[in-house]
Amino acid sequence: MFNGRSKFGIDKNSMAVGAIILDDSHACLDEIQSSFTIKIPRNNNLYDKFLEIFENSLKHRGKELLKNLN
Repeated sequence: MFNGRSKFGIDKNSMAVGAIILDDSHACLDEIQSSFTIKIPRNNNLYDKFLEIFENSLKHRGKELLKNLN
């Protein structure tokens, strides 16, 4: 919600506005990430199942990350 009243003293001098663009996308990045994030406690059996499914990909990705650090 925005207040259209000016604090700059323009009195009744105003102009027609055709469009307003509000760029606040960076403020929602955490919300988007949390919407697509699954958090499973380490002591949950599901954690081990996910680890088993993605084990090869995680090993490969880990090697790629280490290569990029050097």
